[in-house]
Amino acid sequence: MKSGKYPHNRLICRAVLAGAACAFMMAFPAAASEWQRAGNDWVLTENGERLTGWQQKDGSWYYLGSDGVMRTRWLYQDPTWYYLRDSGAMATGWTEVDGFWYYMEGDGSMRRADLTTDEAVYSFRSDGSLNRVRQLKNQGGGAYRIDFFSDNQQEIADALNNLRQEANDDVDLEDSDQNDYDRGEHALYSYDRRKSFEFDGLLQKVAEHRLDLAIRNGYSASAIPGEGKVEDYLKNIGSSFRSRRHLEIYFHGLSDGSSAADRLETRFGEDEKDARRRASYYRYAGIAEKTVDGRDYIMVELFR
Repeated sequence: MKSGKYPHNRLICRAVLAGAACAFMMAFPAAASEWQRAGNDWVLTENGERLTGWQQKDGSWYYLGSDGVMRTRWLYQDPTWYYLRDSGAMATGWTEVDGFWYYMEGDGSMRRADLTTDEAVYSFRSDGSLNRVRQLKNQGGGAYRIDFFSDNQQEIADALNNLRQEANDDVDLEDSDQNDYDRGEHALYSYDRRKSFEFDGLLQKVAEHRLDLAIRNGYSASAIPGEGKVEDYLKNIGSSFRSRRHLEIYFHGLSDGSSAADRLETRFGEDEKDARRRASYYRYAGIAEKTVDGRDYIMVELFR
């Protein structure tokens, strides 16, 4: 029989072979990537080969060097920085690194331009770390949301801002043209700038540092054994805040954040005779909070 006499037989054979090949591939799907230990490092392999560069695994992005080793912490790829957590996963959103706060975009790139939300404006230093958080202009002062605060920190922030608003509601700005200003979003001046705190990125770090030491070493007369007072620490790190008037508040062993807010309003409110002991006397703040054995410990740094 000549091979060309029954061409449809060859088509049938090809179809059968193709079907068998598909069935074979379905029975043995392509190998999925998997993590493997390489000494003290992690590598991501596929078909026995190490993957490199950006790789997505289980919904997170990872960066693997040219040697295939998973990278952690800061990664620079011109023109921006990325942060890779201890797990190797790329960070997005608010991210704390060594006591400083950064905002990482949805693609992981570090933000440097101001970030505006419904209630606040976040500014950043040249290195990308948080500079300040302030309330949007002309919102009337008082409480506003800080996105990276815990519930307890937010309650303290609300108490501080309410005290500052209360103390400054009747302040005369001595501006004869005040009524002529557009007090909306694009107003040239803010008529309520005295009615809310600005939360400072460095003071956040100072509060975290001081709180950790106070829990570990104790706290007495505004000083921590082995470190001293907050002005001593600020002098050691060369901060300009060291020369400003300040008030450090430490609450320890509390059952919840609201009790700390109550204590702050009672002990550092407008009934305090010494103005320097009133929270409203100050303008910049940092708030740290930790829970140990079910108890809350809070450090508040207030500066003028």
